[in-house]
Amino acid sequence: MKKVVLGLIGLISIIFIHSLVFAEEIGLPAEQTYQKAVMKLVDMGAIPSFRDKELLLIKTDPLPKKVTTEECDCGRMFGIPYLKDKRVKTALTYQVRIKKIDENKSDVEVKITVDGYMDVNEGAPFFIEKTRDNNKVLTCKSKGILESKFIQSLKE
Repeated sequence: MKKVVLGLIGLISIIFIHSLVFAEEIGLPAEQTYQKAVMKLVDMGAIPSFRDKELLLIKTDPLPKKVTTEECDCGRMFGIPYLKDKRVKTALTYQVRIKKIDENKSDVEVKITVDGYMDVNEGAPFFIEKTRDNNKVLTCKSKGILESKFIQSLKE
């Protein structure tokens, strides 16, 4: 019984800690933070597909980017992370929401969705019959490092 209770407490604290990483207060007005966030996303190569200056919300199209096992978890095969395989492709979708706290402060919330798949046929010799539509879709989850890096870039 003690192990179950401790396990639940640990799980709740991990979820709570991860939710704190994604939102932080920034010492800029909301409008300036919004403009800076748009510029940072464009500088990274992301295409903002939805921008609303009234709601202070930005969403991007998927940005192809190779992520590491420290930044993201896409599962494992035989105990080896999928991200170690060169056939794995990942793309990041950013969602940035800015909330006005007062005239000189704003709260920035960043959510990154990681889409991943493994191209099974990549690198196969020409004489082996390639299987059509046999890509493996991966369920990936960001560990909060990418979100923290983005928020830190807004603070600079």
